[in-house]
Amino acid sequence: MKIKGTSNATIGQAMITTHRYKNAENVSFNQFSIAINASELLGGNVRDPRYRINPLSDKMVITITDLEGTRSAWNPRTNLTRVDFYQHSPGTTSLLFWSPPNSNYIYDDGNATLTRPPIAVRDSVSLAFGPEFSLSADPTGTLYVNLTFGMETPSPFLNNTLSTPFDYNYHPANVTQPELKDAVLEVAVW
Repeated sequence: MKIKGTSNATIGQAMITTHRYKNAENVSFNQFSIAINASELLGGNVRDPRYRINPLSDKMVITITDLEGTRSAWNPRTNLTRVDFYQHSPGTTSLLFWSPPNSNYIYDDGNATLTRPPIAVRDSVSLAFGPEFSLSADPTGTLYVNLTFGMETPSPFLNNTLSTPFDYNYHPANVTQPELKDAVLEVAVW
């Protein structure tokens, strides 16, 4: 018997540099957006449910690492001040503010405790979304997760407002795909 593992994305220094996710301006707030296109994940090229990323039933983890190298040396403090969620449905021209059922999804530097912003950011931030995250979302649309980072001193930092959101998809450079793992099923007959 096999069970499906979790899909996850790690956004590190190489990806930040390649995709130009670092703002060059000295600003007090930097924003970073992540796009989760449910219709693409569910209706894309991966048809086998054992390997498909299903935001309606699977856990997804996004970790942003190497933030120490992104921040200016003279800016010792950065806070994750807000996490906002938006939804875009096909046939509409605007993003709608969306409130997931539970907004306790933020981990800071790998701590096991779920935390709500504002939180001090050291070298990494993780977002863990369980299946309940997208229950009230449009399964044919795209969810956007927007992180706002406040800078103690205005400076460049992780920011993709001048480029495109990070795409949570099937590309192996972006997301580690779910793997099948061995499992044991115990059956008791009464």
